[in-house]
Amino acid sequence: MQTKILQPVQEVWQHHCAALGEAITHTIHELNNLVRLDDYHRHGHNTEKLEEALGPYATASLDVSSLSSVLGPSARALAMDSVRLDRINELLKSLESMKDDGSLTVSGCESVDIEEDELRIHQAAEKHLHHMASVFRALRIAQLEIRSKYQPEIHDVAFANFDWQELSPAELRLCPPFIVVARINANQSAQLRKAMSLLESRQPIKIVTVRSDLRTQYASVHDPSVPVSMAVEMIPLAMRGVHFVQTCVADPQFEENLFAGLTAPRPGVVSLLSPLDHEEADHFHQRAQRAVRSRAFPLCFYDPDASRHFVNCFDLSNNPAVEDVWVNASAEAGDNGTEGDEYTFAHFAESEASFVAEFDLIAEAEKPEHVIPMTDYLELNRRQRVGRTPFIEVIDCNGETAQKTASDAVVVQTADRMHLWRTLQQIAGIDNPHIQQAHTKLHAEFGVHVDSLKEQMEAETTCREQTAVAEAVRRFVAHLTGVDPSEINVS
Repeated sequence: MQTKILQPVQEVWQHHCAALGEAITHTIHELNNLVRLDDYHRHGHNTEKLEEALGPYATASLDVSSLSSVLGPSARALAMDSVRLDRINELLKSLESMKDDGSLTVSGCESVDIEEDELRIHQAAEKHLHHMASVFRALRIAQLEIRSKYQPEIHDVAFANFDWQELSPAELRLCPPFIVVARINANQSAQLRKAMSLLESRQPIKIVTVRSDLRTQYASVHDPSVPVSMAVEMIPLAMRGVHFVQTCVADPQFEENLFAGLTAPRPGVVSLLSPLDHEEADHFHQRAQRAVRSRAFPLCFYDPDASRHFVNCFDLSNNPAVEDVWVNASAEAGDNGTEGDEYTFAHFAESEASFVAEFDLIAEAEKPEHVIPMTDYLELNRRQRVGRTPFIEVIDCNGETAQKTASDAVVVQTADRMHLWRTLQQIAGIDNPHIQQAHTKLHAEFGVHVDSLKEQMEAETTCREQTAVAEAVRRFVAHLTGVDPSEINVS
């Protein structure tokens, strides 16, 4: 089961995991070249080596012993000291061991279940990160040795207590992630509280939350129109330093966003929608599309390193109709709603087997007056909703239009998803009420200013027309009478 859950993670990671292995292989090759060069300086001009290198020409034409005595001392002077050579050989052994132990491959992605003891999870994460730190410690020392820059009196102390806190962001991105798997069910509060507690350690672990059934269980509240519940999508607001990705196969940038979440050099949450047991890939892809379109599973991406401004770090752009509350239903997209109508969470729930008991069919001829469309019902306040029942219009398996009333549980979750989506829009700067108020105020002020300018222009135009008419009359009278125009008053 764990392997199935982590399958998309492993598929994305396998394209990246070779980079660290290649870096180690290249470093080993360079260190071996360094050792071979040192061996040449030490023994390359011995009599036996010269005879082997020069072949028959050596014994026939040269005094190899004399040549060795001349070349040997100067070459051996270039050899490294024995302490450095021992250090490099030990480094080679360590790197070879790291290359072969499998921790830098896809299987090197350590994972634990969030149900395990929190202290044990932290200890396992620390062990994994410490091992990754030892890899980069060896690579850093190797690069210094290759460039002959390693100074024991300086670097021995610097690398003595080297741990994962010393890793650079680029190095952290190369590390296989430590994954904590959280299976989110209808009552997700307990898992989310524990996930947030784990993230507070600041260890760069990745919490992978997995959901297949999108039902949410709410506690009984006095006002069901605004349920009190925890939502994984709100983690960026509560923990600004945590990288967050919510994605699924319906995301056009699924692999790219999943990869960014796994390689973020900080604590992170990756929220995934997973298939149901025995669900076929095509059916799951269609269900994921409906989940995204109905706001049941909004696609979110939050990168704290993207900007100093929170709004610029939060991205909802991969969602359809991102500026609207609901998407219009489309048969082409696989929606079960009436073409062109708003496609709500209730429509998505009606297509899910786990929600079958939450809907009742109503006949058009028998529809009571108090039954109103779901979207209209959601816009009413608590007092206005009294005595009214919401319904949705769907396309049944025969292609016929059917109207169904939803249970209170579905209505509450539909309202909750609407409020959550509007909150996400405001966080992302898409639908900010303060900006709308400012826009409305400026538009009204601009309208008043335009009306004032119109009145002023009309008054000036009228004045110019009257002046022009008076001047024309004055000239006409002067022409007929011969009187000086300046003496004629036509007011």
